[in-house]
Amino acid sequence: MTLPPCLIFKGENLNSGWIPDKTPADWRFITSKKGWTSDLIGFEWLKAHLQPFVSKSTNSRHLLIVDGHSSHVTARFIAYCITSKIDLFLLPPHSSHRTQPLDLSIFGPLKTAINLEIDRIFRHSTTRLLRVEWTSAYIKARGRCFKPSSIESGFRKAGIYPFNPEILLSTLTPPPRTPSPGIKFSVKLVTHRGF
Repeated sequence: MTLPPCLIFKGENLNSGWIPDKTPADWRFITSKKGWTSDLIGFEWLKAHLQPFVSKSTNSRHLLIVDGHSSHVTARFIAYCITSKIDLFLLPPHSSHRTQPLDLSIFGPLKTAINLEIDRIFRHSTTRLLRVEWTSAYIKARGRCFKPSSIESGFRKAGIYPFNPEILLSTLTPPPRTPSPGIKFSVKLVTHRGF
């Protein structure tokens, strides 16, 4: 089972004309002035979108893996996770290309799939992509890419489940132990005579 998405449109107010008629009923839409998440949107997503989804589960605790975006580390976000029995795990900075499961298995194919859908729209001599067309393209692309086997593959590739830190560690390059060729070091011995 996958969590239904919450799409953020750039704008002041949500326009129902941006949402196709065939949108799954459990999808959520929101707007922001800049078109991306914020501390408030992150908290509202946690409280109004994630919590109802996990409360249906029979598990007593849940693990939420996040990339350390500022919206994930506010006091309010963390406190809500603690009181809701959601264990928060922050991925190391600048590591999502190796540690974020969906980066490893979903987002690349999703980008390709949505580009194919958008290309089909433009082949019909459209010169401007409407938001409703983009959303329709995303719905189709997501349906092809968000498969349980693909999601599980991302968790395996990251070494998260089943837990296997060797998978991640084997991708890291150890730092050089000796200076690179061409770099010269000189040491000057200074002695002090007197006293």
